[in-house]
Amino acid sequence: MTRSGDPIVLFLLVGVIFFFFLRKWFSFASMKDWVFNTRPDPEPLRGEIPSILQENGYEAYAEKQKIPLHIKIGEESFDSRMFVDVFATDEYGNRYAVITSRRRRPLKKVGASLRDSFFASYLLAKPMGLLYVDVEARSVQEITFQYEFPSQKRSPFPWSYIVVFVLGMLVAWSITK
Repeated sequence: MTRSGDPIVLFLLVGVIFFFFLRKWFSFASMKDWVFNTRPDPEPLRGEIPSILQENGYEAYAEKQKIPLHIKIGEESFDSRMFVDVFATDEYGNRYAVITSRRRRPLKKVGASLRDSFFASYLLAKPMGLLYVDVEARSVQEITFQYEFPSQKRSPFPWSYIVVFVLGMLVAWSITK
């Protein structure tokens, strides 16, 4: 015999099971940010680099970030840091790390040079891409990287398990009625 609260408990249990099952494949961080959105709106940045970015359709939201790095090899620990000049977004909300040109270090458009100059910043910030701002020419160039890791394939989402589980629950529910 079922009591009046049994279906509610059953659906809550199924919901908890689905949450733990789905969190392997889906990120709930955006939902967490949406629920607990307590951050105030930042003030727009001013200066030469943010104005160049704005002319080219980007909006700067953070400037001159020093990102500490802690590196451990075996038992030895090392500290270092990386610098990102500006962080920006485009009209679609995609994030970009911005690197500005330097007079003493001109941009060499060769694969190895571009990799050595920008790939570490790209991996660190995990943006949509990098923006290279040439201050003298007042231009912005987008830099993106595409790479593949030689690793195992990601297991496909097991829809068949979910279908069998739901069908089993429906059969069990119909038998008890």
